[in-house]
Amino acid sequence: MPINRKTMYLIVAVIAIVGLGLTALSIDFGGAIVREQTEKAFQDNLKADLDMGEVKGNPFRGYLLDQVKLLKEGEMILTADIIRVKPAIMSLLSGNPKLSLLEVEGFRSDIPSLNKLLGSLELKGDGGEIPLEKLRFINSALSSTWADADIRDITFTFRGKTIDSRLDLLLNGMPVNGS
Repeated sequence: MPINRKTMYLIVAVIAIVGLGLTALSIDFGGAIVREQTEKAFQDNLKADLDMGEVKGNPFRGYLLDQVKLLKEGEMILTADIIRVKPAIMSLLSGNPKLSLLEVEGFRSDIPSLNKLLGSLELKGDGGEIPLEKLRFINSALSSTWADADIRDITFTFRGKTIDSRLDLLLNGMPVNGS
């Protein structure tokens, strides 16, 4: 059965649209804006400087921030090997931007440094919903005078005003697991 000209054009158009879609998913764009806005947010809200290596990705597959360092008054507060940020696409279209995932791998810090950072945080707003669906720390470390936490995986899931958590870490060498 021969294919008529109209069907052939339709098949070519579908293949072209699929090809353009796959290309859009694989190219990097928007990294410069992500870098600029992230650095500005940390400076405006925490009066801290953010130093990042490469920023790559796109709004569809998310962004990867490499070799992140946060400094306050020249003092290192925290480091992260990789930060993955994935926007919730539908929230971008609705005008209420939200992240579906913020994943931090290779996080390193200590409680006194974090206290210096968070002490300058001014909380604003009406206490509404957190614009984040899931926050995850993997292969990370947090230390204090009393304990060292080797974090395998800590995940927080935010649903409205509910927060679910999953923990898998070693606290001074002792396993801590649970929800």
